[in-house]
Order: sequence, then structure tokens, then C-alpha cells
Amino acid sequence: MQFSVVMPSRNRPALLRKAIESILAQDHDSFEVLVINDGSDGEAEAEYRAIGSDYGERVRVHDLEKTTRGHGQSYGINIGVELARGKYVTFLDDDDFWTDPYHLSRCQAVIERTDGAADAIYCNQRAIDPNGREVAPVWLDGLLDSPKVSARCIDESLPAYQVTVADLMQHPGFGHLNTSIVRRDLYLEIGGMDDNIRYECDRDFFLRTIDAARTIVHIPLFVSQHHIPDPARRDNMSTVVTDLQKALFQLYLLDKARLFARHPEIRRHGRENKAYALKKITESLADSGRHREAAAYAREALGAGFTMKWLAYTAWLEVLGLVSPSTREERT
Repeated sequence: MQFSVVMPSRNRPALLRKAIESILAQDHDSFEVLVINDGSDGEAEAEYRAIGSDYGERVRVHDLEKTTRGHGQSYGINIGVELARGKYVTFLDDDDFWTDPYHLSRCQAVIERTDGAADAIYCNQRAIDPNGREVAPVWLDGLLDSPKVSARCIDESLPAYQVTVADLMQHPGFGHLNTSIVRRDLYLEIGGMDDNIRYECDRDFFLRTIDAARTIVHIPLFVSQHHIPDPARRDNMSTVVTDLQKALFQLYLLDKARLFARHPEIRRHGRENKAYALKKITESLADSGRHREAAAYAREALGAGFTMKWLAYTAWLEVLGLVSPSTREERT
């Protein structure tokens, strides 16, 4: 078995079927699909059982123990990779789908062209907002514009290019899970997904993967379609956490990159983006009237990325914190 496609899912059987069928449309034949059912209930539970029997041996459904909120995407993916039989693992969100039937065949060709040295392969995808409009640029689109990257062509017919950590860190995007193929041994070596993170866990995984990978390949083709979560819905990971929680998760993953990455480019990325995360936390606290806590984070953001404008804002928050009681004190 060459590829294992891991799909965490919860209470979305109709969308899941569409995603599975996009995988089964691949012209490559050495792959399996692992659906990790994260505690679906009611009618959905029966639908997941049906999925496990409708598609034959190529699609396996593994049920996690039920919890109130589910175990989360990262935990589900980690279980899936443990169960995987493929040499390489790849992923697909249950509300997205692959659009290129040659995706796995092309990645197999990359593995062969590199004599099996490829640790991670990243393609691209299109993003569609809740109104059906395409959002651009996204992910790794435009990475090939770098002369350094375009000069490292592995095979023009695929096309495929060897990239470095420096190349990837100079690009504002990252490799989404839908377009990522990672050697299973490497996945396990870095500890897989961090199940402490419920927002941007894919960015954290991307940074740790490229930090450990020896050979990274980019295929500048669109292979999947991603649907940006509708903020009005509460069944997407991106919408079940608050803006403040999102910023705290971002701060955590950036601190990990800053403190533990081997490559200086990733450590720099962590340092430079930490200021942004701290400012988002500051603004969320200030908007909720928690001026003293906001001032504390503002001071930390000032140390991470000094500007005169932010200095003035920090001073203003300090004054507000002195003249107004904190939210916590008001409650008591």
C-alpha cells in the first residue's frame, strides 16, 4: 500500500460521501481511505455504518469513543495515521473534495523521480467562500514565481520542483492538509498533529513537517477544492472557537516554532508573527472591556514588534485599566 487518505469526520455523512467519491475517482490504485468517525450521533451514526459497507474494502471506517464535543480533528487524524497501512499519508476534510483524478499518480511519479527520497509533497487548492466565490491568492499559489524555485525543476512534465524551508517561509501561505502528502514514518517521528490545538493545527503541522523533512517537493497544480467555513454555522472547527481562542492557539503554535524549530527561517517566522497574534489577543480583550488584561498583552506585543502607534495604544489601554474596573472585579 502506497497511500493512506485519512478523513476525520463528525455528523456530516452526505458531505463525507462526496469527498470519498472524489478520492475513489483517482486513477492510481495503491491507496486506502480511512474515515475516523468522531462520535457521530442520531441518524448520522447509521449513515457512517452504511458508508463502511457501501464502498468495499478500500474504505475503512473507525469509530472513536463518543464525547460531547468530539475529540477534534488532530486527535482523529493521529488515530487514522496509526491505523494506516500506506507508506505515505495524505488527508482530506470531509466538507472538501479532490478535483484532480491524477493527483496520487503524479505524487507517485515524484516519489519515483526522487528515488524514494521525498518526505513531503505539497500541491495547491482553490478556496471557495460561503457565497460560492473563489478566494485568491491562497495556500502556496505563486511559489513558483521565485526564480530559485523554478530553477530546481525535478520533472517539467509533472511538473514538480524541489523546495527548501527558506523558499516556503518567504511565501505568505502554507501547505493545507488537503494538498499534503507526508511519509508516514516522518509523521510519526515528529509526533503527528498536536491535539492541544483546535485552530490552525494544520499550520503547526506544516511548520514541524518541513522543519524535519529532508526532501520537500512542490507540485504547482490545483488538486482540491476547499470550502471556507461559514461563520454562521457551528459545525466547523474554525467557527466553534472564539476569536480570542483562535489568537491564543496561534500564539501557542508560534511560540513552538520560535523555541523548538531547527531551521532559523522557521524560528524567525515564529518571532515575527508572534507580535500579530499578541495584538489580536489585545484587541479581543479590549473589545470585551478587559482593559487591564489587554494592557498586559499590549506590552508583550510591544516587545515583540515595536511601533510608535502601538506604543500609544498600549499607553491608552494602561490608562483605561487604571480608571475602570476589570470585568472580573465587576462580576464580584
